[in-house]
Amino acid sequence: MLTNEELEQNIVELLAEIYGAVKWLNFRSSKNPWEVFEHRVRASATRATVYQFITKLCNAFNISPLPATALEICDRVRSQEIQLLNLIYTEHSPLTMKAILLHKKRKGDKEEEKQIKKGKPKEEDNNLLWKS
Repeated sequence: MLTNEELEQNIVELLAEIYGAVKWLNFRSSKNPWEVFEHRVRASATRATVYQFITKLCNAFNISPLPATALEICDRVRSQEIQLLNLIYTEHSPLTMKAILLHKKRKGDKEEEKQIKKGKPKEEDNNLLWKS
């Protein structure tokens, strides 16, 4: 049985994986992508099981196949799916924002790793060269 903090962290990780799988360039809307994601998460949380929730959310964004890490997280929290879905439905705004920020942080870390592999200095290092 997961604690509330662990359950929330799993939800945030799950939503971050799904947010990262959305092809936002192909998605057309006059609304902010964060707002669209938040509303679709809440609408999907009305389903009876975690797998139905994920299926509904992935269908809303034309995500196929489901990211493997998202499936692993679903299996981890499945024993508490009622609590999970209630938490998502009632606290969707902060949870989706945490997920988006986590995704952006991970994406930034990956970009930094790519620059290091290419041998390019980080932006901070460039600034230090000019300040001295």
